[in-house]
Amino acid sequence: MTTGRIDRRSAVFERRRAAQYRVAEILAGAETLEECTPARLAALSEGFDAAFAALWSRDGGQLRSVATYEGDAAYGAFGTLTRGMRFESGVGVPGRIWRSGTPHWIENVLEDDNSPRLEAARQAGLHAAFGFRVQLSGDVLALFEFFSTRILERDDDIVQLFQSVGRQVAQFIARKRAEDDRAAVVRFYVCLNAELSSAVARLSWPAEGLPQPRRPAGRQ
Repeated sequence: MTTGRIDRRSAVFERRRAAQYRVAEILAGAETLEECTPARLAALSEGFDAAFAALWSRDGGQLRSVATYEGDAAYGAFGTLTRGMRFESGVGVPGRIWRSGTPHWIENVLEDDNSPRLEAARQAGLHAAFGFRVQLSGDVLALFEFFSTRILERDDDIVQLFQSVGRQVAQFIARKRAEDDRAAVVRFYVCLNAELSSAVARLSWPAEGLPQPRRPAGRQ
């Protein structure tokens, strides 16, 4: 491998690592997953040299897009189509990521026979597609999908980075769920304390404020 090629690979790798660190910073300062989605998609797209990105969520037995990133107005129509579509397991890039459970890579979607958005991708000039899913305790929480304007061979460094980012997002969700659980416990005990305090207050009323027992007739 020539020195120039090594330098280019090193520069690409550093850019991708920087994207991963940026995602970590975004997650650390976010209160909800929805709050940090646009910034996270933009950071990952820049690091992976992607022109378009989408976040997918499960909706019953299908996947639906909940957010997209479009690096240029030229991908607006592709984004509109993506946001309006639903995918089942095994169908399209999102469906295959969902079914396989591992990062998925397509060098050129225009030569892929399982691409429902093929014509839209052709018009937008999109070629390579890749993505990964986020899961927690075996439960699929979300999927990330990226498109590039170039034909790209599978890159194992990117695949490993996908898996690392997926773990980051899963840890973020787990932390937020734990915080929500703790908050729910605190709210329960606050309400319980308020109810007990009210009950004690009622039992502590002055005697003159309570109904007096009736004495039997003839007794003073």
